[in-house]
Amino acid sequence: MRIDTLPTLTVGFLAGGTGQRLGGRDKGLLPRDGHVQIHLLRQSIPSWVSEIIVNSPRNAHVYRHFCDRLVSDLSADAGPVAGVLALLYACSTDWLAVIPCDQKQLPATWIEQWQAAMETGQKGYTATDGGRCTPIAILPKTALPMGQAYFDNGGRKLSEVYAAMELSKREYLGAGLDIDDWSDLEHGSAQD
Repeated sequence: MRIDTLPTLTVGFLAGGTGQRLGGRDKGLLPRDGHVQIHLLRQSIPSWVSEIIVNSPRNAHVYRHFCDRLVSDLSADAGPVAGVLALLYACSTDWLAVIPCDQKQLPATWIEQWQAAMETGQKGYTATDGGRCTPIAILPKTALPMGQAYFDNGGRKLSEVYAAMELSKREYLGAGLDIDDWSDLEHGSAQD
């Protein structure tokens, strides 16, 4: 099956962080290489994706230009787990690809892996980098009840909700590269 015949994927950007390491600035809207960060990520998403949703509790007036729909967390101050669940609830396709808005780059191999997961009916996976969990994942819509049960029982760790959703781990060098300080916004910084 060709990738352009699979209109079953929603991409969800997590943009709900507080940007504490950057003085409270919204990482998805910081300038990088002449554009805001969310624009750079949006450009790397293939045109066959069904819908792009941004999860953000602030700056909706800006984010709406880079997505089809905006959603807020289901529960305030509950971290990225609440954002992932909000994206899953909003997802109208069989699969959701989760990408943090401060991700430095999206290697093309992830697109191929998303396709493979969708074609083979896998349970989904989360990207790790050096064994460390990252927010990047592809998950089936059917994982929502498991994620919600984890959240309802007080769970707030991203790695644990992905485990509760029975996602497998796949190692991707660079998956953990995100914007953590001002130097990460400079052109040509590590692995740009």
